[in-house]
Amino acid sequence: MNKNTVYIIIIVVGFLTFGVVAYSYIFSSGGGGISDSKMTWVKCSNPSCNSAHEMKLKEYEKQVRERMRPPAITTPALTCNECGKDTVLQAVKCENPECGEVFIKGSVRGDLEDRCPKCKHSATEDSRKARLAGRE
Repeated sequence: MNKNTVYIIIIVVGFLTFGVVAYSYIFSSGGGGISDSKMTWVKCSNPSCNSAHEMKLKEYEKQVRERMRPPAITTPALTCNECGKDTVLQAVKCENPECGEVFIKGSVRGDLEDRCPKCKHSATEDSRKARLAGRE
């Protein structure tokens, strides 16, 4: 082996080691880097129940992962603590102070997932409008 071949091998091993260390550092949290205090709304889609509450986002995602069965096209529903049916889906609380409705994400078909079906407010739309207004 000549000197250049040894240098190339050392460089390749160095890059591979760096890649493995970087990968394990970035993905070592196991929870996707979600804080234990981050919350999400969930709502029962059973019309006779309609209960809604907040739960830890990490716990919600853990329960969803446990219920995923390939080939999954949609997010599986969780079991409702009130009615006992598998009808709990991730929800959004309307940010309009005059409304505050809790609704299942994507309730308004073909629109933003946080569009309130009651008052038609969307925090995503407000954010986009504010960004565009700042650029003009």
